[in-house]
Amino acid sequence: MSDGPVGNSTGVPYFLFSPLERTTQDLQANPYVTLLVSEVQSGYCASVKWDPEDPRCAKIHLSGKIVTVPEDEMDFAKNSLFSRHPIMAEWYNMPDHQFYIAKMDIDEVFVLDFFGGGHSVSPQDYFKANL
Repeated sequence: MSDGPVGNSTGVPYFLFSPLERTTQDLQANPYVTLLVSEVQSGYCASVKWDPEDPRCAKIHLSGKIVTVPEDEMDFAKNSLFSRHPIMAEWYNMPDHQFYIAKMDIDEVFVLDFFGGGHSVSPQDYFKANL
């Protein structure tokens, strides 16, 4: 997964899927998913001695439909994935696995970043964020 090449994160998650994988087969039946990304992955929470379950260790839930990347976006999607995960370029060219690139069309965003419960963020505000 990647949301853009290094230095150009877009907030749109891109994925490399193979129809041979069980998850991909499930997506064909129901393409609606939720992706949870945690600040623990960055190492920040450990650096300030927060447990991964501590609400201050921020988590974002992105929900939406998995869709095939349109042709006019394909070069950007490939660069997004392959620049962060170079081995994926080799996988993508393995004809027996029929890999394809998809993205999440986000329609709901939920953030938990402190005590007292999380909050919904509109996709429009999510995409306006400049981090």
